[in-house]
Amino acid sequence: MPPASNASLSEISGREYMKATRPSGRYRQVVSSAYPSLARFPSLRNPPTRSFGSYALKYIDSLKFASDPSVCMYSSDGSSRICMPLSSHTGRRPLNPTRYLTVRSSACFAPRAGIPSRSARGGREQTMSEPEITEIASGLEFPEGPVCMPDGTIFCVELKGRAVTRIGPDGAVERIAEPGGSPNGLAIGPDGAGYVANSGGWDFHEVMGLTISAMLEPADYSGGRIERVDLETGAVDVVYSECDGNPLVGPNDLVFDAHGGMWFTDHGKQRERIRTHGGVYYAKHDGSSIREVIYPLDSPNGIGLSPDGTRLYVAETHTARVWSWDVTGPGELAERSPITGHGGECLVGLPGWQLFDSLAVDAEGNVAVATIVNGGLTIVSPDGSSVEHMAMPDLLVTNVCFGGDDLRTAYVTLSGTGRLVSLPWRCPGLRLSY
Repeated sequence: MPPASNASLSEISGREYMKATRPSGRYRQVVSSAYPSLARFPSLRNPPTRSFGSYALKYIDSLKFASDPSVCMYSSDGSSRICMPLSSHTGRRPLNPTRYLTVRSSACFAPRAGIPSRSARGGREQTMSEPEITEIASGLEFPEGPVCMPDGTIFCVELKGRAVTRIGPDGAVERIAEPGGSPNGLAIGPDGAGYVANSGGWDFHEVMGLTISAMLEPADYSGGRIERVDLETGAVDVVYSECDGNPLVGPNDLVFDAHGGMWFTDHGKQRERIRTHGGVYYAKHDGSSIREVIYPLDSPNGIGLSPDGTRLYVAETHTARVWSWDVTGPGELAERSPITGHGGECLVGLPGWQLFDSLAVDAEGNVAVATIVNGGLTIVSPDGSSVEHMAMPDLLVTNVCFGGDDLRTAYVTLSGTGRLVSLPWRCPGLRLSY
């Protein structure tokens, strides 16, 4: 990602920065000679004994520093932004990379906790909060698609692990099925089985201690499909792999309606010079009927329904937009406006470089969207007039669901660090159809 336009940058090599981060006078020398504009920050006069830089530079050879109050580092090609709020870390306190890997610039800014601000799009009111979270499970290989059962068991998928996984109320982790590809989303169907949106495969790499999904289609891509998984035996059956002769490319997320039908997104795939469009489909769980309802969309990901089932929500990853449509019947949408092509109404669009993943809806109709880069949950009111960012300790916050006796517990997948966490929710979550 390119640096903010108003930032004046100086460049320092990885080797120099490794030296600079040691607790010695060399730090101040590099600051004053290589990027004097940063020497004015008091926190740089007394650097921490251990630095995020020595951790990060295992992966990044050259860094650029921005003269920004939060002191951001950029990789030499501009693809990575690492931000260190040094002003809050004077003295000898070490930096925590899993906490401070977050975008903090004029282009991508999440307001401080409790402080309202205005979005760059539409003048919506925004606030930021930092909830208390509890770790449920760790060591997962890029978890997504959590589903909370009445007995407290949580099922999820592991994209990198290529598995469907059961997490017991005691936190015990057990893989119950290995369908291959990359299981991407999970929902319980009317027959009690798990239905998986399998995107066919992703490549992954480690960056600064985080597991990151690659952008391009992997060499072992096995094709997109919707699968049925017996949650007791682990048996896997392919239900759909095409629609009207067109192959499913990258099914991503799914939700069942009260009629027993499933809405699901196909995210598409990207190759070196080609990227396929995505779309939204409606299908019966028994494999008897599938049809394309919305096409094309740009990287559709999370999908959900309003509490009364009359609104369909879809999050696009790369545009960081949530679109909505009026639902008139099973798999049917109201006549749509030709202005957007796909006819959706934009509920929210985030400024700067932020990415949307999956979503869930609570009982009050608020849409909670897992947000990547600016890691957390973006909570949007039903009319889109209010937007809140709930910060999480991971860049790759990918999914959220609700559970507990009163549905007031949110379960969130932190995919970059391989964890499932929980946090209290302000109101009950929406009880799903199955």
